[in-house]
Amino acid sequence: MKIVLIGTGNCILDPQRGMFCIALESKSGIHIVDSGSGAIQGCVEEGFALSEIKSTFITHFHVDHVLDIVQLLWLRGIHSKNIFSPLTIYGPRGLKNFICSLQISFPSASIEDAKATVEEVIPDKKFAVDEMEIQPFKTLHTEESIGYIFKFNQKKFIISGDCGYSEGLVSACRNADVAILECSYDNSPPVQTHMGPMQCATVGAEAGIKKLVLTHLPAGISEENITRAVKEKFNGKIVIAHDFMEIEI
Repeated sequence: MKIVLIGTGNCILDPQRGMFCIALESKSGIHIVDSGSGAIQGCVEEGFALSEIKSTFITHFHVDHVLDIVQLLWLRGIHSKNIFSPLTIYGPRGLKNFICSLQISFPSASIEDAKATVEEVIPDKKFAVDEMEIQPFKTLHTEESIGYIFKFNQKKFIISGDCGYSEGLVSACRNADVAILECSYDNSPPVQTHMGPMQCATVGAEAGIKKLVLTHLPAGISEENITRAVKEKFNGKIVIAHDFMEIEI
């Protein structure tokens, strides 16, 4: 399994960082977590074909995480003759209403033409996609927001999506081989629903994470300052994410 960080930025725009998207490349196909603006173009630049994308996992419905769902559905519909595998869109409560609203606003981005189905997932209820076991968990961000625990080949990795520090996040990250956490600020965040370096470090230390990957980063950050701050509390491996960075699981 290879994790590819397609977009590592947030809503503070950075020409060096695209909006949030993570691709999981396995022998059975490509799975993506969120799809902010430019995500599908990024997947193509990475060499992934539309026909290879088998599923997408949505964490919440903010624009910087879902805008390219429209692009994915539209392009799959246009190229449907060359796409034989179905697409499943997984996401939190409200996903079906969200997709229905897209169908009204963008009738050319048709679920039927894209050969797609929609599945709302329930926090803490496990399900399987190909060789992966997946467990959604509630996060502190929006009313519906969730992160995902992935287990593959006896390895555990976490993708938090946007979130603040919470005991639930620590529990989800417990003994993770890799945890990809949002770090929306280069110091303490002004709100409880996002994290900065110290909050990420606290999660890493309390959960016993082996490798901590910080993403959802704003423009103008100092990677040295972030790394230094995290090291004050966390002794594991620290990775500052960049677009198209690859992580092997």
